[in-house]
Amino acid sequence: MGKGIEPNVFTFSSLMDGFCKSGCSSQAMELLDMMVRKRLRPSMITYSTLIHGLCKEGKFYEALETLDRMKLQGLKPDARLYGKIIAGFCDKCKFQEAANSLDEMILEGICPNRLTWSINVRIHNVVVQGLAGHGKINCAYQLYLSTWARGIFVNASTFSTLV
Repeated sequence: MGKGIEPNVFTFSSLMDGFCKSGCSSQAMELLDMMVRKRLRPSMITYSTLIHGLCKEGKFYEALETLDRMKLQGLKPDARLYGKIIAGFCDKCKFQEAANSLDEMILEGICPNRLTWSINVRIHNVVVQGLAGHGKINCAYQLYLSTWARGIFVNASTFSTLV
């Protein structure tokens, strides 16, 4: 940067990836802000890298804020990105947040294909199991019903959890 060569989106994204892999998502976030100040438009890869880094460090609320920021830029997240956030919430026993993120993903019209269908079913199973395991059987059943109403048909694991 000091030699008159300005970094581009790829350069910033690469640096952010290094920070995130080193557990330094705060520095990666600073780079995102610097990109915006330099009038560079972060890419889907830029945001995905940062969101994955934040999730890796357990900063799920910051990941959600970054996801919202990404959407404001007109970029559409995919099921894999949501899956990372949802799985992180489940790991921290924050099942309501996981269910909310899952609902948001579905409401945004992120349609399952073979891969995302598997992710959706797995996410639903984890959330249902988490709710049931914490004594929230009614919430687990309501989630199951809303899942079915949206056309996502869960597997035997979900049924055995509810029984």
